[in-house]
Amino acid sequence: MKTDRFQAFSDGIFAILITILVLEFHIPDYQPGHLLAALLAQWPLILSYVFSYFYVGTLWLFHHDYFNMLQRIDRNVNMLNLLMLFSITLLDYPMSLVADALTTGNRQDMQTAFIVYDLVALFISATFYFGDILFHVRLSASSPGSKEAGNLNGFLYRN
Repeated sequence: MKTDRFQAFSDGIFAILITILVLEFHIPDYQPGHLLAALLAQWPLILSYVFSYFYVGTLWLFHHDYFNMLQRIDRNVNMLNLLMLFSITLLDYPMSLVADALTTGNRQDMQTAFIVYDLVALFISATFYFGDILFHVRLSASSPGSKEAGNLNGFLYRN
């Protein structure tokens, strides 16, 4: 598979996720003259959206940098990419949990929501860590002077 299809698919997933994050916003119920108060009451949703948006944006940048060095994609890279994208798409649910728990103000619910968010973030980090290990193992499998340098079992790196 060529990298342009790979990148387009991945970029599409990130775009859909960013769109899903913003779909949590709804016009609040309010009495005439009290719109500002109703909007300010949505601060937990807005705060969790802002953090999640920039987290997803940072992950997109990391993902782009990670896979930008490839000239061709093999099955292993595709499987790793699918696992990374799966982990990232899980982010919307804990974001909603955090916003809801912050709205209610219940300490135990907030702790649970943040733990779920942290577990998803840990899973996301683990997929990137696994990818980093895979890339380094494949890079070190080939010495710079050998005929196979750059062709690392399906990974073809740009110089």
